[in-house]
Amino acid sequence: MPASHTVLTEQMGGATVYVGMTRGRNENTLHVVAESMADARAQFIEAIERDRADRGLADATERAAEAVRGLVADGPVKLVNDEVVRLLRDAERTAEKWEQIAERLDQQQANHQAEDEQSAEMIRAAETHTAQARAEVVAELVPQAVEDGETYLTAVTAESTTSERLATSGRFGRRRARQEYQAATERTHTAREQVRDAWGVLPRHGDGLTEWATTAAERRAENDPRVIDADRRLADAQSGRAALKDQHNRERLTLLARELGVERVRRDPIRARFIRPDREARNVHAQAAVARRDAEELRALPPEQAAVLVEVKRAAAEQVRPLRGSQGDAPPNASGGWRFQRRCRAASSARSNVSGSRTDRRVVKPCACPSRLAVSRSERAASSTVTRFGRISASSPE
Repeated sequence: MPASHTVLTEQMGGATVYVGMTRGRNENTLHVVAESMADARAQFIEAIERDRADRGLADATERAAEAVRGLVADGPVKLVNDEVVRLLRDAERTAEKWEQIAERLDQQQANHQAEDEQSAEMIRAAETHTAQARAEVVAELVPQAVEDGETYLTAVTAESTTSERLATSGRFGRRRARQEYQAATERTHTAREQVRDAWGVLPRHGDGLTEWATTAAERRAENDPRVIDADRRLADAQSGRAALKDQHNRERLTLLARELGVERVRRDPIRARFIRPDREARNVHAQAAVARRDAEELRALPPEQAAVLVEVKRAAAEQVRPLRGSQGDAPPNASGGWRFQRRCRAASSARSNVSGSRTDRRVVKPCACPSRLAVSRSERAASSTVTRFGRISASSPE
């Protein structure tokens, strides 16, 4: 016959559809009542997969073995169950590891803080002791400075008085006035040298004598053995605090290297210092919730489709692993961890490899996320059949 028209029904199997779409020499048309072309294609795929022929006991036995294949040790069910267990176990282990890291870092920080407080207390005690020693020495030196200053000012006044007397003395009193002036000059010179040697600076007038004595005593107190000893103790305490800070930094880096990996801390020690394990633990707990949702999704899928999804995700993980390795030995998701975009790109590139390597010609549709993959069976075969034998006419029901 030149043309063939076949109406697709639920009772038709693959052989019936084949016969209906190969009878016409020029044109073969399959009529499908469907809501859309996608629905029509789905009905067509289901029909060509349907086989109502009786192929004997051997074929029935093979089909029964295929039906329970997922229940054996190496079947899809075991693969899916293992993946579910792995998802939950890895998430829980990673979260537990970050919590342990946070606990150890917090314990070390508490120890360092206690040592810092002890060192700060030693510095405060040394500063107090230094201030007290300086105050005691100044209090002892001020009276002596006042006395020396008064002696010097008295000598200066006496020298000035004898100088005026010498200038106004008569012929008979000039000799005595000169002797008095020379004696006063010698006393002034002696007092000036003593004050300068003892206090460094000479007082100018009696009104500011107390202020001058205090300043001079403070300057001289810096050379007192008691003040020198107190300053040395304070300097030792400050040096000890600086050494303690360096020690804490080394201990922190050592612990970070032990927890996060030596190579990572060596490559970027500054970033390693700012890692917050408590935040990383919260992130991992959130990812654990996602892992539980993924596990529920796997349980809801048929075993074969779930197995395909597991293989796709494993292939994606294999491609992401070199990226993780470049970050050192850090736990997953440290300082960013697996980026969502990387997972999507890796999973997208892995789909073609996984789907092309399987013998049942499954096609994996790309979705927004690797965890939301849709698997439809035999679409490639259906498309090939339509191309060879004719076209599908889809019509919506009234």
